[in-house]
Amino acid sequence: REPARVQRYRLLEPPGFSHGEVQYAGLGDRGLEKIRSFIERGGGYLGSCAGAYLPLTARPNTPEAHMWLNIVPATDLSGLNYWRTGTGFVRIALTQEHSSYFMGLQCGPDTPLDVIYWEGPIFRLDSEANLRVLAVYDEFLSSGAAVHQWEPVENDCATDSLHWNNPLTQERFLRFMKNQPAVIEMRYGHGTLILFSFHPEFGFPQAPWKGNPLHLSIIHSIYSLSANCTIFA
Repeated sequence: REPARVQRYRLLEPPGFSHGEVQYAGLGDRGLEKIRSFIERGGGYLGSCAGAYLPLTARPNTPEAHMWLNIVPATDLSGLNYWRTGTGFVRIALTQEHSSYFMGLQCGPDTPLDVIYWEGPIFRLDSEANLRVLAVYDEFLSSGAAVHQWEPVENDCATDSLHWNNPLTQERFLRFMKNQPAVIEMRYGHGTLILFSFHPEFGFPQAPWKGNPLHLSIIHSIYSLSANCTIFA
């Protein structure tokens, strides 16, 4: 039985962070099993970038096989080789006509949203995966390696991404990302996971970070996951 202080929580939200393999390994087998149990019993999970890698299913005999939760029927074929893509501004297309997670941002199916991608997972779904794709990668926009007209205003995340030493390129985008899932949702046991490959917390790259409209996707995800939590039942 979990301690009472753990049972009080409805939602786990691992953020994006550098050197994710260090944090994954630090959880150990016991920590990974506690997270699996939390979700299976009805807890919510909201992950972006490194937090979206963690629930994936690793290929056998790879380092990440002992560092991931192995509960989502999807993987990243490059494992933790996040340098194979890079960092930049990209456009995603929403795939669901009505999604509670994107209320206030969506104008029907295929609504485009410009986001900041920073070496996140490229989801490869199992053929029989029981999950929903909420958005796909549609277009490369800009990065530190491209000639661009972007001038981020009061958004340090956007500015920093243009100066990152591993810039995304058009060739890499087409090779690894085009039409691949950018946001997925699935059930595991009684719980629900929402995984963002990019960084919704960084906001739209062309808008100030404070009050950025893209933050609505995080707020709605938190409300939805918390409302559907059954861990106390």
